[in-house]
Amino acid sequence: MLLRNCFSWNTVIEGYMKPGNKKKTLELLKLIPRKNDYSWNLILSGFVKANELEVAGDLFDDMPRKNAIAFHSACADLEAIEYGNQIHAHMVVGRKEFDPVSCSSLINLYGKCGDLDGASRALHLMMEPDQFALSPLISGYATSGRMTDT
Repeated sequence: MLLRNCFSWNTVIEGYMKPGNKKKTLELLKLIPRKNDYSWNLILSGFVKANELEVAGDLFDDMPRKNAIAFHSACADLEAIEYGNQIHAHMVVGRKEFDPVSCSSLINLYGKCGDLDGASRALHLMMEPDQFALSPLISGYATSGRMTDT
């Protein structure tokens, strides 16, 4: 690569991750001098989607800023609630900020996995819930046949 910046590194990583070249992706991760949140979330999401949840968990442990929005989303798609719960707990114990994007991501995770109580608890972390938070919650209730509970 002639020009090496976060964008170019992330593009190459995504190019290796999509077809499942996980070994090369991990090698590239070690070479990136300054990883940004997108770099970490790109790799986490790739490993979760490949059902390599232990590797994804180890990578999450190595993340300097543990926002893991892509991790929550990928866990929701796989209905891997136990990993989503671990990330949520880590955020609580580490006193990480629950910004609107993080909360919406958690609501989506819990809603897709059928844990509507967890989704409601995540909603209550928000000062002012918005449509991005309410939509996955409503969808979760509808999918579970619990629309009268809302």
